[in-house]
Amino acid sequence: MQGDYMRLRYAIEGKAPFNELASHQKRGYMVIRPDENNVAQFARFYKGEDLREGEKLLHFHNTDSIRIVPDSFFFQEGHAKYYQNAKYGVFKFDDSGNHLLVGLADENRQTIIVP
Repeated sequence: MQGDYMRLRYAIEGKAPFNELASHQKRGYMVIRPDENNVAQFARFYKGEDLREGEKLLHFHNTDSIRIVPDSFFFQEGHAKYYQNAKYGVFKFDDSGNHLLVGLADENRQTIIVP
C-alpha cells in the first residue's frame, strides 16, 4: 500500500492547560464538548468521572507537550492538494471512549471529499 500523509496539530492541544498534568503522566484523555458549530472545545482532563451529555473523550500523549492521537492523516498518493488547506479533523466516537479520525474538513467545516 502506498500513500502520503500529513502531520496534524489541533488547536485544542494549545488550549488544554498543560501545567495541570502530572509530569509523569505520559498519556491520558481529555474531556471535550462541542460548541455551537460542533467544534470540540477542551472541558477538562478526564479523571474517571461520568461524562455529561454531549461530552466525549479524546486520547492524548504527553511528551513535551500535549498531542492528540492520531497526529497524522493518511491518504492516497497524489491527493495532498485536496487536503493542504484542511482546518478541522472529522472524528467518529463510540461509547467506550474510542475515537477514529475519519477525514478532514475545510474552514467551513465541510468534510473534504476527493473527486
